[in-house]
Amino acid sequence: MKEITSITEVVNLLKQGAVGIFPCDTIWGLIGLTTEENCKKLLAIKQRQKSPFLMLMPTIKMALEYCDTLNSEQTNLIKEVWPGPTTLILPKHPQVSSSLTLGKNTVALRVPQWPLLTQLFEELPSPIFSTSVNVSGEPALQQLDELKPELAKSIDFVFLNPNTGSGKASTLIDTTQTPFKWVRP
Repeated sequence: MKEITSITEVVNLLKQGAVGIFPCDTIWGLIGLTTEENCKKLLAIKQRQKSPFLMLMPTIKMALEYCDTLNSEQTNLIKEVWPGPTTLILPKHPQVSSSLTLGKNTVALRVPQWPLLTQLFEELPSPIFSTSVNVSGEPALQQLDELKPELAKSIDFVFLNPNTGSGKASTLIDTTQTPFKWVRP
């Protein structure tokens, strides 16, 4: 696992198909470009099979391109919580590959407001997968020195930066149910 301190180097590695650890607005994230290959890598690292990954989006406009028709309640919620640390489960646009959502007709999207992610998206204006740094079912990584060696072996890089987010996973709201369902506070 390569330790880096440059956003430009993170971008270059992501473009090469790497997955790595990056401080997000919430918790440390395991990130990679939204490709089928990276989805498979992340599933193997996380040791899970059926739960798709959320996608961080650089802009609300781009996030809306991944959504099918939204109702006024969904649109109002988007305006209220984005950008910010809230992930929304929304209806997936038919053109979004089902391989990225593991066959689900929904997408989990977040438009963060975090200086390091803003810098990343300025150099790489593309969606990225993000998930907690852990094996599914285990506690999420809070400090880099807690990273288990067996997990580190399967990760390409870690962006070393003392600035981390809130230390709390994003709020997760399923907007495809009426009323909306708070999956994670």
